[in-house]
Amino acid sequence: MLKEKTQFLFEIRQIPLFAEAVCGLAAFSQLERRLARLQEAVYRLDLFGESRWLISSAELTCVWEPIFSALAEEFGISREEANAICRPIVGYQEVELGLRTGRSALTIPIDRHYHLKKCDVEIQRTLVVRHAGIMPSKVVLARWQLFDVLSEIADDIDDIQEDTHTFNCNRLLTSCVENGASVTKKAYAVAVDALAKDFMMAGRIVDPLCRLFHSEVERIRQLLRCLDEAELRMPRAG
Repeated sequence: MLKEKTQFLFEIRQIPLFAEAVCGLAAFSQLERRLARLQEAVYRLDLFGESRWLISSAELTCVWEPIFSALAEEFGISREEANAICRPIVGYQEVELGLRTGRSALTIPIDRHYHLKKCDVEIQRTLVVRHAGIMPSKVVLARWQLFDVLSEIADDIDDIQEDTHTFNCNRLLTSCVENGASVTKKAYAVAVDALAKDFMMAGRIVDPLCRLFHSEVERIRQLLRCLDEAELRMPRAG
């Protein structure tokens, strides 16, 4: 299951395209296995949080260990450096844990929330750049970051029914429950329009990423139009 989920992530987030077009890596398959081991460890951390409400620090430490092991054994990264690389995951983990202390996901603005939520893909791209030894321009990286933020919004919409049965932090679902579908659709439409504007401002480049980005924008707009309040319920702690 995790292997297939990881492969799907690499495909929809265009990790091979990023490796080849941005970092000049023609043989991504040589790196893919190493990245996949790390991603599967991250997914185990996700599944752990999604499946239980009460989480102890000792349990979290155990679930984090395979992530550190993958970074050390596959990429030669020390624990100190791994802590720095994993800060994005820790940042989003704090959002997830905050739900358990009564802090609504809606306290974080839409753009900031999904910037945090793209943590695992952000680390994947960081490791690809590290492996290639080539630092892409700020403009190129900014465009990919916007694509990742947009993709995280799409994930919340795609997973909205599934997340009614888990403790996953789906901000869009939370907004639908607390504010209603109508308010949520308007807020997210504004956020998507802002991302599209920022993407164009980051560089008017016609390339595969540009086509992918605008195709996803249109898909999200259509999904938002179809969003309904019916049968949307938050999971209960127990």
